[in-house]
This record gives sequence, structure tokens and C-alpha cells, in this order.
Amino acid sequence: MSDFSFEIVTLEGLKFQEDVWQVELPTPNGVIGILPHHIPLISLISPGVIRIWRREDMPEDAIEHVATAGGFVEIDGGRVRLLADSAERGEDIDQLQAQEALVRAKEMRAKSKDEISLSEVSGLIRRESARLR
Repeated sequence: MSDFSFEIVTLEGLKFQEDVWQVELPTPNGVIGILPHHIPLISLISPGVIRIWRREDMPEDAIEHVATAGGFVEIDGGRVRLLADSAERGEDIDQLQAQEALVRAKEMRAKSKDEISLSEVSGLIRRESARLR
């Protein structure tokens, strides 16, 4: 079995570093799957959910989920490094707090007066929706 090194780095520091079998990342063009020996690539990452398989034969309920607010990824040889604005493991997310934040963001969207405000609030909504997933 072949693995690759996967790292998630945020402004707070290293959030995840482990050899894994597969990773799925949200991008502006859809979700990409990364397996061992993936071609070199640099891509933007969208707010969404990262899925991590530690082994090839992992059951669905053992896949790790990490919510991200976006960033970019570099795939190079046997290493994948994700530089993220934020990253939270699924088990670390307070569901009630995330739901309340989503409601507040939707209220802010309804009150947005210009395109810049609307764009910023839309980003908040995508982030909080990813945290709830």
C-alpha cells in the first residue's frame, strides 16, 4: 500500500500531519480527489469539507472530516500541503454555535447594501455551512 504525506497548516500552526491514503478537497471547480502519485498541482481551496482516508480499506464512518474556510493546496511528489485560512476537525465543532453563526450570517446577507458586503457575507455562509456538514 502506498501513502502520501498530508499537512494542513493555518495561521495558528500545523493542524494535521499524517501519512494518508486519500484526500478529497473542495475547489472552486468542484471536489478533487488525491491519491498516491497524484500529478503536481497548485489549486485554490473553497470553503467546504475536507475528507481524509488513512487507509485504502477504511469504512465510510471512519473517514475524518475537516471544515475549512478556504486557502490553497500544493501537491508535489509524495506530499500534499494545504495552507488554509482555518481548519476544524468535525468532532471539535460545536453544532449549536455553528448553527447560530449561520443564522446570523444569513440575517447579515438580508441586510447587505452593496456587492462587497454581500460577497463577504456569502463567504461566511459557505464557511458556517461547511462547519455544519
